[in-house]
Amino acid sequence: MRRLSGPRWTALLALIALAGCEFGPKGPGVINGTIISPFNLGAVVLEVEGTGVRGFVGNGDTQAYGSVVPGVGGRHRVVLVSRSGSSIQFGIEVEDLRAETPIAIVVFAAGADNIPKLLAGTLVELEH
Repeated sequence: MRRLSGPRWTALLALIALAGCEFGPKGPGVINGTIISPFNLGAVVLEVEGTGVRGFVGNGDTQAYGSVVPGVGGRHRVVLVSRSGSSIQFGIEVEDLRAETPIAIVVFAAGADNIPKLLAGTLVELEH
């Protein structure tokens, strides 16, 4: 069995130390999200599930209205409205940015003309 030389031993210790480190911001913050759709949407309703979710904010001209789903821990219903029918962008306020990213799905979508749209191809993209 070979013994590790000085530089190799140092490199091994450095890798072990780095493996124990957590990278990225820590503590409260906002996870930004965008609705991706083949349609010009005026509004969407999301269901967001995760621990440590504190609230929701609209980005750009998007307005956000969120509420806890009664009787279901960690689940929120969120209405996002874009008056211009342009890109719907929002933020999820969380207690700790290092926690697991919440799951968000679209449960309803309407065009800028208020006509309901099929959900096929409409996705939530979260930047975490």
